[in-house]
Amino acid sequence: MFELAVVLTNRPDASHARAALAHLAEELLKEGADPAIDQAIQAAPSREIARTLQHVVEAASERVVVYHNGVRAERLLFAVPVIATFGQNVPESQFESALSGLTGLNGLARTKQGELEFAQVILLPKLFRLNDLIAMPLSIVREHGIHLAMAALSQHREWLPPITQDGGFKRSTAFLRFLVGQRPLLEHEDRAGEDGLCERLESLTNQAISRCLGLPCRVQAVYVGSFHEGLYSGMWLYQERRLDQLARASWAMTRRKQSLEARLMTYGCGHRFEMWVGFFAGNEAIGGHAYRLRLRPSEDPSRCMSRITSRLEVAGIKASALTQVDVPEERAFGRRMGGKVGSSVITIPI
Repeated sequence: MFELAVVLTNRPDASHARAALAHLAEELLKEGADPAIDQAIQAAPSREIARTLQHVVEAASERVVVYHNGVRAERLLFAVPVIATFGQNVPESQFESALSGLTGLNGLARTKQGELEFAQVILLPKLFRLNDLIAMPLSIVREHGIHLAMAALSQHREWLPPITQDGGFKRSTAFLRFLVGQRPLLEHEDRAGEDGLCERLESLTNQAISRCLGLPCRVQAVYVGSFHEGLYSGMWLYQERRLDQLARASWAMTRRKQSLEARLMTYGCGHRFEMWVGFFAGNEAIGGHAYRLRLRPSEDPSRCMSRITSRLEVAGIKASALTQVDVPEERAFGRRMGGKVGSSVITIPI
């Protein structure tokens, strides 16, 4: 796997290396060997090679080939991020109640003229949280893809088993959810109907929220073509939205009387990192909070750091990167951020 990944890293157009590496990844996924895959990525000799391995295995988990009554079908699992933004804090429990009344997802694949946007597309009848989907082992993603493909071929409504995890609710001005579906993998991709799919998804979601909560809401849905690209692009779009909101709120709390600075630090080991962002006026952490941003496995932390600092500087906030740590601890984080001696911060995931 390393040898093939080295070739593919240096020559992204090396189709033979890509096919061989994808075959190895698929065999490991069939065996449910997720720990072995993770160890291989952790042991990669460079971050670029780890990123190549990660992307190939993710792609192998999303694409499945199934046979039913002599019919061969290649299918692709995809996720469409849906970001709902409010002008005020809204309890997540109320937001979930609004989504529970969301109907018509099964018909989203049809245009206004009644024609299918994607032939034999199948959609799950609810919207999922990021933690519900990102926690699934890649072998389980593949297994769910096979179940969906068989349901599409047999025209039965056999949905995925429940995967929603229990978790605490929060109050927020923005929420991230995902529509999950599957479509045929065509030799010549036709993306003509994707905008219509997103427009109808935005409209249905907005209607459900307005009907249940009676609040104005902006809904954005983006189709990117695959499951994991959908998850991680949605995660970053949501983080952008939240960083913009936090920057505005921090400016309002300082009343622009003091200099405002964002301080960033990454922690983690191997190919898994998170980033902490704190807003400071002098040595005081605004609100006593810092915020945790999840990164895509094998992502380049320095590139992600640059992306976030650029976003904050557009909002007029000076941003500085601090030393990376292997094990986070909130009191140590407060000191490293330049806060008062002995000070600590409460970290909140976004």
